Formats: sequence, C-alpha cells, structure tokens
Amino acid sequence: MKQLSKELATIAIAVIFLLSFLQPFGIDQMGGNRMLLIIGGSMLAILSSAISFVIVEKLLHKDWHDIKGLLLTHAVNIPLLSALILTLVSWFTWDSFTKAWYCTAGEFSIINYLKVCLEVTLISFFIFILQLYRLRNNRLQQELDEVRAINQLLEDRQTTEPKDAENEQPSSCVLIGNAKNARLEVVPEHIIYIESMSNYADVCYLDGDILQHRALRITMKQLRESLASYTFLIPCHRAFLVNLNFVASISGRPSTGCSLQMFQVEKTIPVARAYTKEIHDRLQSSTKD
Repeated sequence: MKQLSKELATIAIAVIFLLSFLQPFGIDQMGGNRMLLIIGGSMLAILSSAISFVIVEKLLHKDWHDIKGLLLTHAVNIPLLSALILTLVSWFTWDSFTKAWYCTAGEFSIINYLKVCLEVTLISFFIFILQLYRLRNNRLQQELDEVRAINQLLEDRQTTEPKDAENEQPSSCVLIGNAKNARLEVVPEHIIYIESMSNYADVCYLDGDILQHRALRITMKQLRESLASYTFLIPCHRAFLVNLNFVASISGRPSTGCSLQMFQVEKTIPVARAYTKEIHDRLQSSTKD
C-alpha cells in the first residue's frame, strides 16, 4: 500500500506538470477555471490509476512493478481516464456531464472521446517513461543492496570460521584426464577454481599453503560429473567452476553479470547472467550456515 501511494503521488505530480505545460483538453481556453481543471484532472488521474492498478493486480493477476505490468496498467487506464476527463471538461464548459459526448447535431458521438484518448495517451507516454526510469533505478538499488549484503556476509564469515577447521583432514579425490597418465590427486576442499580452456582445464588449488596450477586434458562436463557430490564446487560460467568457500567478495550488477574475487589468487572470475541468481542464493545460504 505504501508503494502504491507513492506511485499515485508521483502520477499526480506528473499530471499537474504536464497539464500545466501542454494544456490539452482546451485548458488554455478555460480562463479562471484553468487551475481548477488541472487539479480536477490530476485527481481523476489518481482515481483511474488506482482502479487500473487494482484491476491489473487483482483481476488480471499481473505485477505492475515490471514493464509488462506497467504497459497493461496504462492500457486499462487510458480509456478509463479519457472518459472521466471528457466528462470533467463537459461539466466545466457546459455545466453538463454529458454534452461533450454529443456532436453539434445533438447525436451521441465518440469523436470527442477519441480525441481525448489521443491526448491522454500522450500524457501516459511521458508518465510511462518516468515510471521506467524509477523502476530501473529501484532495481539497480536492490541489486547493489543485495551485493553489499552478500559481501558483508562474506566478511563476517572470515571472522567467524571455526579455528579447529585447520585440524580437519578432508579426503582427496582423483581427477582422471583423457591423455595418458593424466591424473591429479587433489583435495576438493582445496580447489579454488577450475577454468576450462578448450579440451583442457586449469585446476587452481592449494597444496598446503602453496598455490598450484595443473593443466589436465579433460572437458568441463567430465569435471562437473566427477565433482558433482561436492556441493561447494559450482559452475558460475560455462568455462568456470568455483569453490564457494574461497569467494572473498562479489562485484558488479546481477542484471549485467557479476564477478568473483577469490582468496589466494588475483584472478577475477566472471559470473554469467544465467548463473547469477544461483550464485547469489548459494553465497547467502553458505555464509549463514
């Protein structure tokens, strides 16, 4: 409700500005009633917008917080608001709610209504652009807040990791390559990342406190199958597997792709957009565990 009220207030301010600047619906000929018509038009815009939001959300079950929902809301709002505006102009001009709906011959006509629809569509276009701008900024802020929250969790994890973890002796596994004698015995928990390079893979891992790189003739598909049981090793890109426990920080925007900074290495690991949500969810859950 708070967000809807804020949206309606923004629409009211935008309508007052546009009516004052463009002066459609014959406002420029209203004389002393000009400001009253502008205020009345903005009130009707609030009313019709509120009804349109309810119709889109409750009856059509669409979210008006995204682009498709906004377009659908304006599609519902334009004919409704046009009818209300034409009725208002009729009352201001002829002291009759219905006279503007009739032509000079005294017969009912939709010509005036269609003209008002065109003017309302123009005003709605400007408001739609404003809403898109606000929607983009809100999404950007949400993404930045999410990245900040994950980085804070990662920092907290560094200071709260159990000290006896170093005394644990995790078991190793053997990665078998496609070439003769191509094998690597490594502790999965010590793998920092794996990068695919055509038919080869560069395994970056810690051997004690020493950073090691080992190239194996093996495909990323084979690696994923071999390491599938180790849930902390997940893909973040078609060419990368990363160890979530070695992620130091995350940067960038989820909508355009992020990147990971890993402990012990200077290399920045790209995160493809297709994997962004999973990476974010896994990082949040792993740092809270």
